[in-house]
Amino acid sequence: MIFQKFASEAAAWWNRYLAHVADQQQKGSFILGGAKILYPNIVLAVDAGDFFVVELIGASRSFSGLTLKKHTSPIYRYLSQFDDSEPDPLISLGEGTAGSRISRLSLAHMHDFNAVKARFPFLEAYSLSGLMRGGGRGSVIAFEEGFTWCVIEKSVLTNRSKDAFRCKNVLMMLIVSRRVKSHDLRHKFESAFPTSPAC
Repeated sequence: MIFQKFASEAAAWWNRYLAHVADQQQKGSFILGGAKILYPNIVLAVDAGDFFVVELIGASRSFSGLTLKKHTSPIYRYLSQFDDSEPDPLISLGEGTAGSRISRLSLAHMHDFNAVKARFPFLEAYSLSGLMRGGGRGSVIAFEEGFTWCVIEKSVLTNRSKDAFRCKNVLMMLIVSRRVKSHDLRHKFESAFPTSPAC
């Protein structure tokens, strides 16, 4: 699949999905118990070399459609926010991991967690389970031969380069091999989000 087609199909799918959710909310189909639904307002499509990434960004009280933005970045630079060097990761995904879901996790190489929380106060708002590896470098996630797709949701990736830290707050991200076909992409969305409306 070419990147432009991936970006337009991913944006169209998420717009249909979220419009359906907003419609159901207006009809009173959800029991929220005082909670509020916040909708993303940007869908970011990334041409990441051997991979395509689609990520939802932002928070709005109402849904009025997603703005499609496009970006090009090597996958490990995108995930680590530092460089695109081959990582010594916390997690590796390859053959046999299709459809893996990383959810409500804080992933990091070894660091002083209190120092990172002081630098990124939003981490206090999360009640995430965490995985931290002693040693390691670069992106906390790596991709091996045979990788096809995965989902990362409601998670934080903390990356380190010497004494500098960066946190990537992920609301929802789908990563696929660039070999994905159009009909396979739709199947991956439907598999990852089985309560989705017929699109």
